[in-house]
Amino acid sequence: MYRTMEGMVNRQPPPQPGSARLGIFLQAVARVEETLQAESVIISEYRNDELPALNERKTRALFDLDRAIKGLQPEEVSEDAWARVRHLRDTLEESRKLLLIHLTAAQEISALIEKVMAESDSDGTYNFATFKRS
Repeated sequence: MYRTMEGMVNRQPPPQPGSARLGIFLQAVARVEETLQAESVIISEYRNDELPALNERKTRALFDLDRAIKGLQPEEVSEDAWARVRHLRDTLEESRKLLLIHLTAAQEISALIEKVMAESDSDGTYNFATFKRS
């Protein structure tokens, strides 16, 4: 409600400066969070064939977030928006941990396959480790 010369008027407040930019920013944060959650599900369910498309989606979402941040002034960001940013940070950390587990497992499997292939190709004359050091 606003006080005017005629008395109290029930109107919507005028748009706040930066509110459109803040809305765009919050939408970008939501897209990044959605994408990270989808990535976690895909990795957890071993649907690795979907990762390339998801990686493109994540790249676009992060690009949109980067663009949304530009021009946004700290005083335009509400406490709720800061809370969303902190939640995004936590989501990114969870995603990083999951990706690290996935990458470590892939490296271990790769090393095991490499070892088995080298041992099966060898007639026992030379040690695989000798070739590995060269």
